[in-house]
Amino acid sequence: MANVMISNAVQNQDDKTLTVEWEDGDTQLYPYVWLRDNCQCRTVCWHKSGLSTQPGKAVFNLDLDLTPTSLEVIGSMESSSSYNLIDIRWSDGHQSQYESNWLRKYKFDSSPRSDGILDPKLRYWGSEVGDKQLKKYQFNDLVSSDEALLNWMTDLKELGIALIVNAPKNENEMQKIGERVNFLQPSHYGLIWKVRTRYSPDGSDHHNAAYKAGFLPLHTDLTYVQRPAGLMMLHCIESASDGGESLLSDGFKAAEELKRENPEAFKLLTTTIFESFDKGQSTDYHGRYHTVSRHSVIQLDNRGQISQVVMADHGRTPMLRAPVSTVPAIYQALKMFQNKLHDPVNLFKYKLQAGDIICLNNYRVLHGRADFKVTETTNRHLEGTYMDWDQVNLRMRVLQTEMDQKNINSHA
Repeated sequence: MANVMISNAVQNQDDKTLTVEWEDGDTQLYPYVWLRDNCQCRTVCWHKSGLSTQPGKAVFNLDLDLTPTSLEVIGSMESSSSYNLIDIRWSDGHQSQYESNWLRKYKFDSSPRSDGILDPKLRYWGSEVGDKQLKKYQFNDLVSSDEALLNWMTDLKELGIALIVNAPKNENEMQKIGERVNFLQPSHYGLIWKVRTRYSPDGSDHHNAAYKAGFLPLHTDLTYVQRPAGLMMLHCIESASDGGESLLSDGFKAAEELKRENPEAFKLLTTTIFESFDKGQSTDYHGRYHTVSRHSVIQLDNRGQISQVVMADHGRTPMLRAPVSTVPAIYQALKMFQNKLHDPVNLFKYKLQAGDIICLNNYRVLHGRADFKVTETTNRHLEGTYMDWDQVNLRMRVLQTEMDQKNINSHA
C-alpha cells in the first residue's frame, strides 16, 4: 500500500464523525465511536506484545457518546507539510493514535479488497486446464519446501485444482501433506478413507457408488453434512487398467455462465433448499452412520458473489420444500446447470496414475469418474481425505509473512 500522507482532519460535532483528507484528494468519514472502539494503543486496548488480535476491551463497556477533547495531525519526518498520523485525546481521558495507512485500509464499504487469501483472484478454467494451467507439484517438494507448499495452496485458492505427482504408492501418505499444512479433517468415513474396487461379477460387495465401477456423475463431497469439507485430496495407489478417468469441472465458471444466460434459473438454484443424506455402515471406521443436511446448490457470500457449490444427485432426497408450481422450473434450472458442468468445453478429463494425488477445492470443483473395468488380477485403489479451509488459510498467512520478512531482510 502506498504511503499517502494525511493533509487534514476535521471534526464534525453534529454527527460525531471525523473527516480525514489525504494528499491525493481522497477523503473518508470516521465515526467517533468506531475510532474509540478501534484504538490501537498497546497500553490498554491491545496486548502489549502486539501479537494478539483480541482487543483488551468490550463494547458493553464502551461509552457511545465519547468525543475528542483535542485532536492533532502529527507531521512526518520527511516533510514538514505532510502528516502520517492523527493523535486524539478522548473525553474519558484516553489517548489514541491512528496512522495514515491504517485509516486508508479501513474505509467501511469502500475498504480495498487487498486480502489475497480471503479475496483471491479466481482463475476460471475448462477442458484446457491440463494443458495451460494445471501445475504438477512434486510430493517430496511439498514435504520439504515452504515455498512449494505456499505455491500449491495458492493454486488451490485461485484455480481450485492442483496435482501432486510422484507420491509413494503406499497408504496414509497424505498424512504427511496434512501435517505440513496443519492437520487433516476427519469425516464419518475416517481420517483417510479407501476407495478400492475389487473384481466382483455382480458388484454385490459394494455399498457405495464411489466403490462401484460404473460412471459417477459430477458432484461435490459431503453434501449431507452441515459444513462440507473445503478441500479434498485423492491419492491413486493403483490405477484402473481400463477406463476410470477423473471428470472435473469448474463449478464457479458454470454458475457464472448460468447467471449471465438465465438469471431466473440461477436465482432458483441459490434460493431452493435441497436435502441430502448418507446412510450405511463403514467397515473402515466407526460402523453405522446416518447424516442429513440441507443446502442450496449455489451459495452466495455477503457481496452476492458465488462462494460455494453443493451438489450430489446420488445423495439428494425427495424432500423439496418449495411451492409445487415451481418444481418443474427448479428441475429445469438444475438440468441447465448440470449440462454446463458436463459440457465438453468445461469438462476436464484426467487419468490418475499411481503416485498422483489430485487436490480439489470442494466448494468449487465438481468431480466424477468415467466407468472402468477390473478383473480377477487387477483393481483400482485410491485413498481420499479432506482438509478445512481455515487450516489452509492460517498456514498460508504464516508462510507468506515469513517469506515477506525474509525478502525484507535480504534487501536490508
